[in-house]
Amino acid sequence: MSSSKQHLADQLAVAVAPHLGLDEAGANRPPKAVAKTLRQLAKQLAKQQAKAAKAAQPAAPTGKRARKALAGELATALQPYLGTAENSAAEVSKGVSKTVKRLAAQLVKESRKQAKRTTKEAKKAEKGEKSGKETAKAAGSTPDAGAATPVAKAARPVAARKPAASRPAATKQSVPKATAPAPIKTETAPAA
Repeated sequence: MSSSKQHLADQLAVAVAPHLGLDEAGANRPPKAVAKTLRQLAKQLAKQQAKAAKAAQPAAPTGKRARKALAGELATALQPYLGTAENSAAEVSKGVSKTVKRLAAQLVKESRKQAKRTTKEAKKAEKGEKSGKETAKAAGSTPDAGAATPVAKAARPVAARKPAASRPAATKQSVPKATAPAPIKTETAPAA
């Protein structure tokens, strides 16, 4: 049990001691079953405190909330273009509101991609610094010696993508019409 949970369990034991007929000095330990229940209660209280602390922190908005908030901001920003102040209470057309929502969704998506890229680059830079320090230690010099500094890869020229091989549109090939099969002629032997 962690020290914070143990400390909480001890405080609970002191609070319960008068009800058990124990002295408050803690010379006598509570019975085993009571001590176990106090530990469980301390664990639950610590968990509840952690949840409350987490809930107190402002959480990053979910995708849906971010889109709604951004759509509201965009609608407010576009209000002068949509009509006069008298019409501000009027409903915006369905097409405009759908387009604003789509734009908000695209903006949220792009901002998340950018955040992902930034995080990835930061991790890459951190990894480069660590490997640079390790190389410097192996060489017996300081990390600021210059030789161990990570160098960015030179940009390779990228050939333009070739368009996908386009084939001519399929043409309808004429299929010969099915004709009725010719009647089978059977020769009959002359009757003798």
